Amino acid sequence: MAPKPIPIENAMVELERMNAFLSRPLLLIGGLAVHQYEPTRQSQDIDLVCDHETQNEIVARLYPTADWDRVENHQDSYRPEWVFERRVNPIGFPAVRFGPKILECGPYGPMEWEAFLKGAEPVHFQGRKLKNILVPRVEKLCLMKAISFLSRNRDLESKIKQDLQDFTDLSNHRDFNSNAFYNLVREWNVEVAISEGFAKAQGDLKRILDSSSLRAIANLFLAPDGSVKQTTFQPTGSADPVDFPLIEPEATDQCASGVDENNWLKGNIVQTASIKTDTSDLFLVWLDISPGWRSEEAREFLLTGSSSALHMTVETVYDVFGKHDMLVKLRGNADDNQICAVLEDEMGRQGFLGPRKGKHYHCSPLVLDVVNEHIVFKARDQRTIRRGITAFLHLSDLPVAELDDAVEMVRRAVGNKAAARLVGLFEADRDVVAEIYLSCGGYYDLAKLVFQIESELNNNTNYEVKRTTLLVMNKSIPQQAAI
Repeated sequence: MAPKPIPIENAMVELERMNAFLSRPLLLIGGLAVHQYEPTRQSQDIDLVCDHETQNEIVARLYPTADWDRVENHQDSYRPEWVFERRVNPIGFPAVRFGPKILECGPYGPMEWEAFLKGAEPVHFQGRKLKNILVPRVEKLCLMKAISFLSRNRDLESKIKQDLQDFTDLSNHRDFNSNAFYNLVREWNVEVAISEGFAKAQGDLKRILDSSSLRAIANLFLAPDGSVKQTTFQPTGSADPVDFPLIEPEATDQCASGVDENNWLKGNIVQTASIKTDTSDLFLVWLDISPGWRSEEAREFLLTGSSSALHMTVETVYDVFGKHDMLVKLRGNADDNQICAVLEDEMGRQGFLGPRKGKHYHCSPLVLDVVNEHIVFKARDQRTIRRGITAFLHLSDLPVAELDDAVEMVRRAVGNKAAARLVGLFEADRDVVAEIYLSCGGYYDLAKLVFQIESELNNNTNYEVKRTTLLVMNKSIPQQAAI
């Protein structure tokens, strides 16, 4: 049974206590944040974004064990769910549920937490402002709910409906600016994910979505047959790119095993190169495309472009959520500096690598020269694969002496997860990149899995593991492409 919503009055009293205790502002998200824009919205818990230390201070100082019973339901330091109940409670105060989002977990999908703080306003309660409890702008909160709707485990039907209802209510708010919302969608490069994901809404979900003003506006621009008119970039090269859009499989009995009905992920991981001799010609390249709305053109250029300066064959282009826009696998008889120079020259002349965050783009720190590859046996027909969620976990600045141990720890950590499989494992001088497949679930499941892996690595090493997580939205494979 789902927990009952905490009465708004009680939730606000707790927020006032937290506001008085805090020395710096924190971000409020979830149902209580939506309540600031839609007063009928109730919430089960208090969702604050904070670091581990702040969470521990709030729990210890505001809910001391002398007065409160404390339980952490999730037993997960990255996604805790605290329940506080008064020990002396003659008039039946409801339990307080505190579900902080921990900063050490990394960004929310493609969006950095700092981005939500810009333009955020203090929570209002009975004419008072809680200066240390901030609520994101309505457009940012709306986009957060859209991404939450798209990425949730599809088994959580009630939460999926609530995400979509929140999106609809926020998009209908009088202060909602559709132009600002669209700029955020482009800035965070989620056009494809939103377009394809919302198009699948059927039944009750479609009825909820149809009440959004954004949906009503979109319907004005439908073609007579009801389809959306689309303009497709036409590549000039001879290659014919093959796209494999992300398809999240429905839950089945196979779900827990981490394989589909063809058991395509059952192959053992095999080594294909030697770290001592660097026989691998593989490079992993992280790209930030600027402006972001040119990502489709940049992808087509990578799949079909050509250059006489160096022969580099593009193997795969991934559109990703995270700190970067694309991850490219390519092969070439060169070093990372040469690869970088060609990419900057060829893509720079096309205008794909313009200024970003006030500084000119430099790709050299983002070119990884892979010296050791481990891959799984490939499926016989990649076109028939039912893909779940794929992610890349990049561990960087590892001590050279610990590299082999790090590879084995990643292999064991992923292998211990029932629904996860390693698709590939790549080594460089001080880096390890794991390509991970999650057979079912959504972004939250994948994020939790990656955080568990990171926690296991940290617990078994004497050094800090620096990591970057990228969630794959789309995978494109050229039939023939070289730049």
